[in-house]
Amino acid sequence: MKQPEKQLLPYLLVISIPLSQIFSFFGSETLSGSLDNMIKWFTYAAFFILLIHIKQSDSSRKLERMLPIVFQITGIWISFFAIFGLGGWVEYQDIFLGNRLSGTFQYPNTFAAVISAFWLFSMIMLSKKNSSYIYSIFYGLPLLVFGVSFFFADSRGVMLFFPFAWLLGVCLLRGKNQINYFVYSIVSIVASLLVFNQMKNQLSSGAGSSAMNVFIIATVLLVGILLISRIFLLAIFKSTKAKILYRQWVLPAILIALGIAGGLDLQNKGLLYQSLPESIQVTISDINLETSSVLGRTSFYEDALRISKESPLFGFGGDSWKILYPKYQTVPYISNEVHSGYLEVVISHGWVGFLIFVGFFAMLFFLAFRSRQSIQDNDKFVLVTASLISLSILFMHAFIDFDFSFGSVWFIIFWLFIMAIPADAFKSLESKLSAGKKTHIVRLAHICCILLVAGSAFFSIRFYYADKQVSSLSQNTSLAEAKQKYESAISANPYKSDYHIKLAEVYASETNLQNRENNVIQVERHLQEVEELEPNNSNNFLLAGKVFALLGEIEKADESLRKSLLIDRFNINAYDSVIQLEAQLAVYLKQNQQNQDAQQWATKALEDYKQYRKTVDPFIGQSIPDKRPLELQKSTQLFISQCYLIVGEYKKAIEHLSMITDDNPYDILEKAYAVRVVANEALGQYAEAGRLTKIMLEKSNEFPKSVISLRPLVSK
Repeated sequence: MKQPEKQLLPYLLVISIPLSQIFSFFGSETLSGSLDNMIKWFTYAAFFILLIHIKQSDSSRKLERMLPIVFQITGIWISFFAIFGLGGWVEYQDIFLGNRLSGTFQYPNTFAAVISAFWLFSMIMLSKKNSSYIYSIFYGLPLLVFGVSFFFADSRGVMLFFPFAWLLGVCLLRGKNQINYFVYSIVSIVASLLVFNQMKNQLSSGAGSSAMNVFIIATVLLVGILLISRIFLLAIFKSTKAKILYRQWVLPAILIALGIAGGLDLQNKGLLYQSLPESIQVTISDINLETSSVLGRTSFYEDALRISKESPLFGFGGDSWKILYPKYQTVPYISNEVHSGYLEVVISHGWVGFLIFVGFFAMLFFLAFRSRQSIQDNDKFVLVTASLISLSILFMHAFIDFDFSFGSVWFIIFWLFIMAIPADAFKSLESKLSAGKKTHIVRLAHICCILLVAGSAFFSIRFYYADKQVSSLSQNTSLAEAKQKYESAISANPYKSDYHIKLAEVYASETNLQNRENNVIQVERHLQEVEELEPNNSNNFLLAGKVFALLGEIEKADESLRKSLLIDRFNINAYDSVIQLEAQLAVYLKQNQQNQDAQQWATKALEDYKQYRKTVDPFIGQSIPDKRPLELQKSTQLFISQCYLIVGEYKKAIEHLSMITDDNPYDILEKAYAVRVVANEALGQYAEAGRLTKIMLEKSNEFPKSVISLRPLVSK
């Protein structure tokens, strides 16, 4: 009987990953994100510990034999669910984004990476010698759904790494396993391409039912072909002439040569390229360093490294990228993910946390590879190899995308490692420890694990309760009820800035409607809390500025909006808000004959507009991946033209409105024409003013009222 309590190293080292994140709390950019990330990692660690405990406790190996079965069933339902959603048999939000299948992950690239892991796993498991027909059907049945899902996901990154992972599988296998893997892979890939092409054509013509019929028939046929191939291969293996292929290096050498030839063919759009479906041709053509996707990621990575230099040792805490990247970005893109799992770790937890992260998983890979070399049982050998190859595609693709952000991906990764690592992997280490010391260390490790998991559970429950309180709100919720809900949410989770902003907004609205001046203190307290929680969150300062404006605190609103722009110079929403705030105040003051103050606020608005133009003009004509919106709202443009009236620059007021054409909505058009009329009158161009007035009178008799309301803005 194995003693699971003696296996102390995995307990200690897996917990070191979330423990290393504690150091990032001292410089955390978002305490809420850091706590969420730590709780997630304690959950992953507990999951890993539970699985390894089960494996070490299972002397009969019954549970161990269930691990690949459960894993395979997981892949089957994920892929079939996605295909059924593609065919319209099930409904699921964002299961298909644009023309790409995203499955339950709602993100095509991660879906493709996970599906490719299951696909490789099945192909290698089928390579096992002397397998039963039920075994062959179990691992052969989903090969087509894996392949078709993979191609419908249309992920350039995964398609780039898949051949390397597949070839690594060929190199790691040997003898009959290697040949089986090669044959079943080729059959599966070719069949998947053919069925994918047929289904895509039928789906594009609206024949969803026909596409699904093709898929079901092809799935059955492929299982039959695989079983026939199995019989055929067994016959070949009996031939002494085939023994040359059993040498481990022969097939990889042939495939590497063919791979180089195939790569050149694809690069030069040769015969192989021309035989592929058109959509696959487009995807392959887009795999180069000049595509917008690659160029966009290059900008992300450069900015990520610049961010990491500010706190290289311990990072900025979980979810820090989405707060910090606007401050450091050199081009105006939108990306709440850094699109590299490894760089995300560097930014969030620093190079110390990154080294612990990489060191732990490098150790697991080393243990799996070391044990694989000494395995005599072919079943175990195939399972360990399948697990390692599936892990390789996930860890490779994480270099260029944010797969590590998905909790389900980590559960899959740890499940694969459990299947790859032998139960007694740490036996040699423990033999060096005395029995007494071993017992004390193990007990201490168990106590620490229990306390940490219990603490994570405690905070998780509180955070879940807070989220439920907020999610229960609706548009019909009264201010009193909303205030009570947000106060309850904050009492359970005081670290989430969104709750404080929303509660401050409720207090501000209540103050305006019910004249509760004592609420002003509450508004300022919660907005101050927001700034302390996330001092570099540009969007929070933008929202705080709007709350101050709702409260009537114009100076504080203007200050908060300027902080937003100081952090994020490409925040167009902040430019809209600050210019509108200043211009509206200028208009109000001018209409109330406070000319000097009106001039000052109008001048501030125009200076902000000039700064906006200086910031965005270099990027207006550029093609930037995930480009941020750079145009101001039409209403903001109208306010700018009114500011030109206030400062007496009438020609600029007219020129500025050239961007508002006659195809705009009437309310925008009416105000634009009114500004033009007033500006022309101020310039003495009464004929032009009359012409413009005549045009608008044909649309509405109310137009003169708009002109009259703007005439007080003209400088006298």
